[in-house]
Amino acid sequence: MFQTRCLIAAIVLTTAPCGGQSASAPAAADGQSPGSSILVVGTERLGWWNQAAPDAAEASGLRFTAYVDDVPVALDARCQKAGTAFTCAASLPPMRPGAHRLELTSTAAGVESGRSAPIYLTMAAVKTAPVRSAAVSTVVTTLDGTRIIVDTIATGLDMPSALAMTADGRIFIAQASGVVSVWQANQLLSSSAPAVRDAQRVTGAGLIGMTLDPQFGSNHRIYLAYVGRRGETFVNRIVRFRELNNVLSEAVVILEDAVTVVAPRPPRIRFGPDQKLYVAFPAADWSTVDAYASYSGKILRLNDDGTTPTDNPRSSPIVSTGHVATAGFDWQPKSGRLWLAEYDRQVGDVLGFLSPAFETSRAALLDSAMAASGAAFYSATAFPAFSNDLFVTGTTGQHVQRVHFDPRDPSRVDSTEQLLQGQFGRLGDVMAGSDGMLYVCTSNRGLASAAGADDLLLRLSPARP
Repeated sequence: MFQTRCLIAAIVLTTAPCGGQSASAPAAADGQSPGSSILVVGTERLGWWNQAAPDAAEASGLRFTAYVDDVPVALDARCQKAGTAFTCAASLPPMRPGAHRLELTSTAAGVESGRSAPIYLTMAAVKTAPVRSAAVSTVVTTLDGTRIIVDTIATGLDMPSALAMTADGRIFIAQASGVVSVWQANQLLSSSAPAVRDAQRVTGAGLIGMTLDPQFGSNHRIYLAYVGRRGETFVNRIVRFRELNNVLSEAVVILEDAVTVVAPRPPRIRFGPDQKLYVAFPAADWSTVDAYASYSGKILRLNDDGTTPTDNPRSSPIVSTGHVATAGFDWQPKSGRLWLAEYDRQVGDVLGFLSPAFETSRAALLDSAMAASGAAFYSATAFPAFSNDLFVTGTTGQHVQRVHFDPRDPSRVDSTEQLLQGQFGRLGDVMAGSDGMLYVCTSNRGLASAAGADDLLLRLSPARP
């Protein structure tokens, strides 16, 4: 196990505690030059003291952002009372191996401070044991006796974050680089140029969501939701493409929404049973999740051209608020409810559903260490025991969580089970394929703690008795 180290003396932050006042600029505790770079491995924590705030409630309302080489990343900081001020700490933001410049800002009452004086870090490329050989198949058995063959069907992927399968068996794989690769006839086709060249990848994971049009067989439309650039600012963006010979072209931007900080999870996008396009954009600034002026932290319902359906509540694309980070969502086959696997700022990873009136109900807690990354219901027949089960992938938890619902009450979780625990590292997305199989992608490449690891596409199929 790694021992957590604290860079306590690196940075001091102070902010104005009163609403309406500006947050003061963070300041470095000592002058540091690039030549005195601090070597880190990614498990360290940032620490600062003398954090001004009159009480714990005010301190909890402060927001902190790390600028890694000028790219803003939200910090999940925690502050504790220490004398007349607070001491605060946050995990070091994920960074690729190599040299980096780190600056911090604080936000009070919606006003961001100037940046701190920089500290310079060098992220070490730490070698770890291989996750699993790509050539090996394995068999796992669930608690109810279902035997599953896990095959690696593609290797060499770059932090994939979304999967989509066509009726003819092709699998589109959205990767952190902006390339959408295609798996077909048991091989991964050579990747083309990036479909989106400005896709951000600041958190050690891909930040692209993807879905196919319900009429893909005739119109060949694919939709990508991602965090991109617009000049010097960032935007949440949805782009519609037309696929021709496994290449995405004819890009049309159907929605953009400006954001100041890149959220650490990818958007999620799917077509619903009503043929409308549903999108969940994560929020980096939690103060925006209930504000209708921003699409971050919301569930959107759109027409396929990005316009607002006339039957939406409030004549707005927003149909539900308060969703800090929706890792994945899908419609329950039995009830038609829209179930969400998401991060709740108070309790961690949870399962909840949206009723037909778009009101949210929480149903259960997921593994607190899971960091959910994708979700899909199973409604095929290849795995009879999996019928109507929800499968949720996780990065930190490094497993697939199988969620079984009460047959008499589909709004109640009956049991859960962890599959593939720790066998393949971080898992980026899960998909119930049109062929009745389950597909999972990993998300290990690019992390300092998993240097050299290969990202894979896994297929879960039933083992013969």
